[in-house]
Amino acid sequence: MVVFGGQDNDHQFNDVWVFDPTTSRWSELRTSGATVAPRMRHTATMVTGERMLVIGGFSRETRYFGDAYLLDLASGTWEALELTGHKFSPRAQHVAVTHDGKNVFIFGGYNGAKNTNDFFLLDVSSGNVSELHTSHPPEARSRHSAHFLNETQLHIIGGFDGGKPCVPPQPLTWHTLYCSRFHGGTISERSDASMQPRTLILVARVCIAGATATSLSWIAPIHLE
Repeated sequence: MVVFGGQDNDHQFNDVWVFDPTTSRWSELRTSGATVAPRMRHTATMVTGERMLVIGGFSRETRYFGDAYLLDLASGTWEALELTGHKFSPRAQHVAVTHDGKNVFIFGGYNGAKNTNDFFLLDVSSGNVSELHTSHPPEARSRHSAHFLNETQLHIIGGFDGGKPCVPPQPLTWHTLYCSRFHGGTISERSDASMQPRTLILVARVCIAGATATSLSWIAPIHLE
């Protein structure tokens, strides 16, 4: 497990620590290369080549970042990733996840003025960013989480809209985001019981038809009896 940055009561950090679960020991990874400003509320995503991708975050001095850095874990070398295309705005408390280590999906977050619900795809090899346009997106949010269920299904989980945890009109509701091209197949809706609403729980599903998906749509919530 690799940990980067964060803060305590007095300071923000840009150090890197590695935890070995086999020995239950922490060790600091000495780094070189590009200088990454101390920050918190960023994302850190493992990508191909044993590298960690850090996106955005918040600094007491700089406020919100819209940058991206790659850390080679073998050499401890930081590299600034030059972003091109439809670059996302500076933000923190967003999510950035990948299923193949090459294409990173970025959703939501807080930009210093408001929460967002925009959706981006970052090609790690080129630094190119594309915005993924969706119809009827979920409400803007930050402090949410996300994970891939498999290579085509991305779950967006919970979050905070600025005043309350992000929850649907009914406590027992799943939202489904789907793409019409699903490796030539169809997607069946599924319903399961949900736990009580809270900041980081309540699942939305997005189905991604490969890294070039550009047409995604949110469908009506499934209300559970």
